[in-house]
Amino acid sequence: MKKTIDEKLDNVFDIIPTVVSENAVVVNQEITPIQEQSEDKNIDADYEYARGNLKGLIENGKIAMENIIFLAKEGESPRAYEVVGQLIKTLADTNKDLLELGKKAKEARGKEKQDSAPQNVTNALFVGSTAELQKLIKGK
Repeated sequence: MKKTIDEKLDNVFDIIPTVVSENAVVVNQEITPIQEQSEDKNIDADYEYARGNLKGLIENGKIAMENIIFLAKEGESPRAYEVVGQLIKTLADTNKDLLELGKKAKEARGKEKQDSAPQNVTNALFVGSTAELQKLIKGK
């Protein structure tokens, strides 16, 4: 009789096999709550993930472009040169996307900071008496 992967692993690690029927229900399994990350950490994590993906695409695109250029030179096919042109455009667009991603991440981080205080105060107006104004100034 053929052994399954679980049986082979049980033998390798010298553990007692666990038998679970297909209709079994797991009861009293401890569930640990997922700790919520702050919005800023989520933005940073998403930014790093997307940035890594875009960089990988760009690097793979460079390698593919070099190979396709070589094939286009060897074969002198108009279609090969058309593919090279499309790949160059795609790589340029991906580079622009990478730059836009950085700008959007900065904007997302900046929005949280902007909500706390105004950026520029052009006309400050104090409403009160001169005595209150002097107390306010002396208090600083």
